[in-house]
Amino acid sequence: MKGKYKHKLIVTNTIIIFCFISIVYGLVYYFSVKEYKRHIEKNNLQITKQIGSVVDNRVLEPILSLPNLYFSDNEHNEALRKPMVKEMESHGLDVLNVNKKVNGIIQLNDYIIGLDIYYELNQLLFINGTIKNLVDPATRKEDIPYWFQRYKDTNRRALFIPTNHNTFLNTEVITYIYKLPLAYEYYETMIAIHVDSLALKKLLTSLKSEDKTKILGVVDQEGQLITSTSEDLEYNQLIINVLNDADSHELDESQFIYEKDNNKYIVAKVKSQYTSWYYVSLIPVEGFYALSAYMYLSLLVPAFFVIFGMGFVIVANNKLYSPMEKVFSVIRNIPYKKEEQEEKDEYSLLTNKLTYLVDEMEDLHHKIEVNQPAIFHSTIHRMLRGGIDVKSKHSYKEAGIELNKTHVLTFIIKITWNEEYNKLLALEYTLLERFQTQNKFNIYSIVEDNRISAIVNYDESYEIKDIYSYIQRVMSSCIKQENFVIAIGKFYPLLDGKIKESYHSANEALKYSFIKPSQHMIVYTNEEFDQYKTSGSSHQVIKKMEDYIRSSNHASILLTINGLIESLIVGNYSIEYCMNTLQDVASSIRRSFNEIGLNTDQLFGYDLREYYKHMESIMTYSTWLNEVIEFLFQKIKEQKADEAEVLLRDIKNIVDNNIYNDISLDLVADQLHMRYDTLSRTFKQMTGKTFSTYVKEVKLERAIDLVTGGEYTMGDISKKLGYSSTHYFIRLFKQAYGMTPKQYQIKMSKKD
Repeated sequence: MKGKYKHKLIVTNTIIIFCFISIVYGLVYYFSVKEYKRHIEKNNLQITKQIGSVVDNRVLEPILSLPNLYFSDNEHNEALRKPMVKEMESHGLDVLNVNKKVNGIIQLNDYIIGLDIYYELNQLLFINGTIKNLVDPATRKEDIPYWFQRYKDTNRRALFIPTNHNTFLNTEVITYIYKLPLAYEYYETMIAIHVDSLALKKLLTSLKSEDKTKILGVVDQEGQLITSTSEDLEYNQLIINVLNDADSHELDESQFIYEKDNNKYIVAKVKSQYTSWYYVSLIPVEGFYALSAYMYLSLLVPAFFVIFGMGFVIVANNKLYSPMEKVFSVIRNIPYKKEEQEEKDEYSLLTNKLTYLVDEMEDLHHKIEVNQPAIFHSTIHRMLRGGIDVKSKHSYKEAGIELNKTHVLTFIIKITWNEEYNKLLALEYTLLERFQTQNKFNIYSIVEDNRISAIVNYDESYEIKDIYSYIQRVMSSCIKQENFVIAIGKFYPLLDGKIKESYHSANEALKYSFIKPSQHMIVYTNEEFDQYKTSGSSHQVIKKMEDYIRSSNHASILLTINGLIESLIVGNYSIEYCMNTLQDVASSIRRSFNEIGLNTDQLFGYDLREYYKHMESIMTYSTWLNEVIEFLFQKIKEQKADEAEVLLRDIKNIVDNNIYNDISLDLVADQLHMRYDTLSRTFKQMTGKTFSTYVKEVKLERAIDLVTGGEYTMGDISKKLGYSSTHYFIRLFKQAYGMTPKQYQIKMSKKD
């Protein structure tokens, strides 16, 4: 009886447990399938959004920002803006500059393969490296691109032309046409940016998931297909019909089922952040959810529990319930956006809370991925400045940084060309690609101002000099050697945590690039900066230079300055001493020329004592200073010439006003407040004759007027001109004019 009762109890309990498991499984299966479908659909929409974001950032953003970046009013865009406001020939330097600038823009973007520009002022059309003069009768219609003929007179400021065959590039392109806004007297300017249709298609294909049935397409708001991953015309037309037939045009993103010809498709539609493009994902419903595999897997789990778990559940129920209760308690306490009383039962509450937690984790993961570059940059920046403990791996591993080797050093690459920030970023990406081709050491770099700062993680067994040569070799393969300087700091064991100290020494080495213009790599450990001299004879040289300025010894001051600079380059002086000396030189020149009447601040529009700080190297400083000296001495020369002209005019006025008086050099010197000997020497230098000779010439010129007038006798004229002897006057007159005053008078009267 007891046995039967026991068996009955076991059977009853087994049936109860089986029913319970079946019911629970049914509920779990129902909600899990529902949640599984919702998750799959959401994931599909999320993937489509990510694909759209990638296309926006890699393709559209560079294209849409190109007009503002390269046609805005600043000095870097002079080549492209000049034809907008000035007339030019269809050949020559301006045209070469436009083509050079266009080629540079194309090379910087992986998806732009052509850039056409139309300048209305000059009636010039730049097409694929060639130029067409639209007013030239020889220009045929076939020479004009389709986009220009079709959209020249349209009122739209910007538009996309879907995939079309460009005869000039001989390939399929997507064309973006943009009309620059008119301003003041400027004429119209149009640009056509040609995007490589095949490259965009490859990008979309690479972004697809492994599902070969998925088709991605890009459609504009007018229902035109920009491009797609499918070569099948029916599918491409289907993408267009999906967008045109959708009931959610006003939504930026949506997902729905589209039915056509008894076929059902899962459609995800996301609008571009920058344009009216829509990114459309099209997948047949068949196989989309892969429920058969899910069901098969789901059946194995309850079967296992039914066969093996019933007895264990009965025996261990009391023991297992307690920890499970704790788990459920934790789930119940999870913060949730909905009010708990809104849920129908505890199961729904727990399910929604777990779903909410999964969604939050996915959103957090997405944010981390989007901000990964900023996180990486911030982490490297903080490591270089000692803000992160390298011994704590979790503090930098999430940023994608692996410091798994024994030693570390830092280096700084200073770029000396004058280029935009985006070109510096492009250079950094190129360097990173080159650095990653080897696996002997890790290099992580960031762009700061006009330089690249980097951390190198390597094993002690690797030759440090090989790292130096590798860095220089990679840099030389990217840009010309004269356009960069590499400063390498000290190396330390990684566990010492001295990245900050290494970076500080790299900065110290970089400072010395100013006085070492011939060195394109400065290694801190190879230099003995601590042994460099901190003083020299610059004060004596500067004093000598000031004396040369006061004495207007042009050649000597140039020799002195160049000699001083040469000594700073080769003399192993500390950078602080060199910079102070260069500032003292600039201050001395400013002060000395100000003392002799030249205000250098007004002449140059800046303070010489501060301007030298903008120099890239000491050779640039030398060139600039030589030009300053040449200019100032030219100003002194002009100033002296003006003063001499005024002085000569004053002397002549005094002589003219006193020609009938007892005129002498002493009289002129008194009136001009000058020394007698200085005036005599200056007058001889200006006129090439003595003062007495000049006075005699002026008196004889006045004698001509008096003799010709006939109002005075020769004696009267002689006395009037200050000659005590009439015979002496007559002799001087005859020496000057070859005849006596009387003979000259008779000769002039006969002419009358």
